[in-house]
Amino acid sequence: MADDVTFQSATPATPPAATVIATDDVGGKHYQRIKLDLGADGAAAPAVGSLPVSDNGGSLTVDGPLTDAQLRAVAVPVSGTVTTTLGTGTANIGDVDVLTLPKGSKTITSAAPTTAAASVLAANANRKSATILNAHATLTVYLGASGAVTTANGLPLAAGASLADAVSTDAWFAIMASGTGDLRIVEVA
Repeated sequence: MADDVTFQSATPATPPAATVIATDDVGGKHYQRIKLDLGADGAAAPAVGSLPVSDNGGSLTVDGPLTDAQLRAVAVPVSGTVTTTLGTGTANIGDVDVLTLPKGSKTITSAAPTTAAASVLAANANRKSATILNAHATLTVYLGASGAVTTANGLPLAAGASLADAVSTDAWFAIMASGTGDLRIVEVA
């Protein structure tokens, strides 16, 4: 069926006879083709060239490739099914974070650091992990890698907070700004 519609009647409700309206025939129904004009009331400003498109919460079909910058500009929801066929050999399909729990014996100790820096966990070449919990109700403990730790250069560990160390076998030292701390330490070796 032809895309355009030609009016045959000259009644007041229709355009003059022989006026052709551009349409697109889809399944026997005509959809009028309309040019976009961005002019204010009483003014014409035809849209030509490229125009920015706002999604406004609906959906948008992309007919061409997007640049990396365009893809990262806003979150683009993706729905549907993605399938791929991998050939033989090695295929990297992304990064996978795997949590491996260390195997070993647990040793649970406590320490009461004061305003003088002191070791709270000795170096241990066999250590797989260590967790240091500040069990004090209100005081912050400051941790460091040597006896030179101070409240100015130490890592603050707030009351109730913990530090998990799964990479170091070095000693840990602690100091308080005031009072006596209460640390609980779990070492897996």
